[in-house]
Amino acid sequence: MKDVDPSVNVARVLVFRVRFLEQAELPVWKGNIIRGAIGSVLPKVCGFKRLNCGKCLIWYMCPFGYLYRARSKGIVLRKLRGVSKPFVLKPPLTDARSFSPGDMLEFSAVLAGDAVRFEKDLLVSVLELGGRGLGVKSARGRFEVVEVAARNPVTGFESIVYRGGSFFDSRAVVTVGDLVKRASEISSGKSLQASFLTPYRVVEGGVAGPLTSFESLVKSALRRFSVIMPQYMYVNPVRDVGKLLEEARKVGLAGADLHRVPIVYRGKREDYYVGTYEFKGEIGMDVALLLAFSELFHIGKRASYGHGWPVFLPG
Repeated sequence: MKDVDPSVNVARVLVFRVRFLEQAELPVWKGNIIRGAIGSVLPKVCGFKRLNCGKCLIWYMCPFGYLYRARSKGIVLRKLRGVSKPFVLKPPLTDARSFSPGDMLEFSAVLAGDAVRFEKDLLVSVLELGGRGLGVKSARGRFEVVEVAARNPVTGFESIVYRGGSFFDSRAVVTVGDLVKRASEISSGKSLQASFLTPYRVVEGGVAGPLTSFESLVKSALRRFSVIMPQYMYVNPVRDVGKLLEEARKVGLAGADLHRVPIVYRGKREDYYVGTYEFKGEIGMDVALLLAFSELFHIGKRASYGHGWPVFLPG
């Protein structure tokens, strides 16, 4: 991304820390229920009683339309209505299901590029959700939002944007320059460990399953990068896909420790995977940028619900 201004905003990461006021039961996989619950409240916060996003001509001006029903702006994927959404949930990493009054829960929301303009709408929706409750239908519990922080996961800088009923301004954003810094760290060794914090699945050759090579990892990261960057940041830094994949093929798979995780989605069981990959070979900066981007925006199917959250450790 040598020709992209390093000050371009890539993402805003909002960390929500909530405390339950009532007993609540949540599933082990919490990404779907949290993102879905926020989405059920957001239209009401915006004043809508009924939604008809499919026929709406100003969806890009609407918090719900933009964050949950985004369409191609014609910059990329011109023939497709649906594109990668600018709101990615980073779910709680606990397997706990039962939450008692006083128990804390933490999750994050990543807003891509120009979607940050709907930050307050998202925040107010979570505040409203607290009064309605979160959990499975038979055991929803109300919660209070203790605080919300804007965090830069590359630098570790964090500042409060909500606490005690008050809102605060913050300049904590992730920029292109931060991505370059993180990419430099990822590419600093001759081996790379990729750990998936949340269950993932990718599609290769029309079949959904686990990653089978470093090249398939890069392809999965590239798919989201090449849509989200132009769609929401209005820059398209990918110049030579063939060269990127050629570099990726030179990095070998040294080992993998994966576990299958069955998840039921709309009544249908789907197999996802968690675990760690070990790769051997030198990682170039262009490839490392894709990996740094995927730490923010994930890879694979249903990434916006929190699936496919990788973390990379160079060796």
